[in-house]
Amino acid sequence: MPAAKIIDVNEVIEHQKLGRFQIMLGALLLVAMFVDGFEAQAPGFAAPAIIKDWGIPRAAMGFVFGAGNLGLMLGAVLLGILGDRFGRKGTIVVGCLVLAVFSFMTMYATDLTTLRLLRIGSGIGVGGVLPSVIALGTEFSPKRVQATTIWTLLIGYQAGASSGALVSTLLFPLYGWQVMFLIGGILPIVTALLVLAFLPESVRFLALDSAARDRMASVLVRIEPRLRLNPDTRLIVHEEKKSGFRLAHLFNEGRAAFTLLLWAVYVANLMALQFLLTWLPTVLESATVPHGIAATATVLVPAGGIVGGLILSRFLDHGSIRPVAIAFALGVPLVALIGSAGDSMPLLMLATFGAGCAVIGGQTNLHAAAGRFYPTFIRANGIGWANGVGRVGSILGPVIGGVLIGLNLPSSQLFLFAAVPPLCAAIACFALARLQAHRLGAPEADLAAQPSHQSL
Repeated sequence: MPAAKIIDVNEVIEHQKLGRFQIMLGALLLVAMFVDGFEAQAPGFAAPAIIKDWGIPRAAMGFVFGAGNLGLMLGAVLLGILGDRFGRKGTIVVGCLVLAVFSFMTMYATDLTTLRLLRIGSGIGVGGVLPSVIALGTEFSPKRVQATTIWTLLIGYQAGASSGALVSTLLFPLYGWQVMFLIGGILPIVTALLVLAFLPESVRFLALDSAARDRMASVLVRIEPRLRLNPDTRLIVHEEKKSGFRLAHLFNEGRAAFTLLLWAVYVANLMALQFLLTWLPTVLESATVPHGIAATATVLVPAGGIVGGLILSRFLDHGSIRPVAIAFALGVPLVALIGSAGDSMPLLMLATFGAGCAVIGGQTNLHAAAGRFYPTFIRANGIGWANGVGRVGSILGPVIGGVLIGLNLPSSQLFLFAAVPPLCAAIACFALARLQAHRLGAPEADLAAQPSHQSL
């Protein structure tokens, strides 16, 4: 009797070619990230109109931004756990539906207390989508292009974040700031339906469940249509699976130093990133800088992130995280320059674009580094905890920014304060690079424990 055919699942993933399945998968994940980015930054673009409509001081919106990031922290951790336990696909759907419900409710908010509570709920949905999308994108990608894949997915997030400028400029005069949250409620419902209908579950996640062999085989055939599988075909998977408290696994087997340093970089950099994205339209808009210029300058931050993220992802795919640390260091003078640009529009545009390259481009690749480092059974959880802890910085950035704005500091001093977090991120990221160099010269993707073999 002939021996059963053996298929190495990891080899199928590593040697896949671009085809219909890969394009469909990428498009669905890009849509999910677009919706996530749109809702995450919607309050920043709506803030000037809300401030004018309600007659409240600018600084009062700081706690609204902070509330949204508190929700992001909760969503990243809680739904990250769900992503590792019940699957990436279902968690993305849950996150989208939560986001939609609270976005619709935000349309009817009439006071700051209600708005803060609703932003917590919306943040849970936003924060829950990203870890599972990053995990799923990582698990379907060959290692040689994983960081570039994550950069591509995060283009969707940046495009969604940037599109708020278009909505605020074109639709606010006709329909008011509420239209931002109407769109923010419709888009995730459509996305949830598309995900339910067409998005496959991660084949690496399915490999952790011996009862999911047939589902995994079905996905493998979609990845590589030339595969010929039958009931006797053995599927070999290089994945470890461990039980116990999931958070503890982030600190076991040599992961503790990486996890703590990663969290430190997330906290510092997200503090700078959220300050820029939430307060920039409000701070820049003045008698000498009209709304259109302020909105354009704000859009250049995520646009710069797209360019910077691509450049840095190519370094990360070749195993080096040091260029990410260098980018954070370059972000220090660029962020400070925003406040010193004065009435010079070219200098302002250059500063905001450059700051985006450094701050957001670096953040994009932190997601990729986390996704590559953690093994499948804790990948969404690891990314979720990094994002969740990092949201401490996201909360502090807008709130501290609101306090500083309330002190009526000149822009030059305000952005000097904003340049401190990128400096802290650079220091922690250089420590990560040093850790990488001292672990036998292995890239950070190889610092995790070696996976075990499973046969299905």
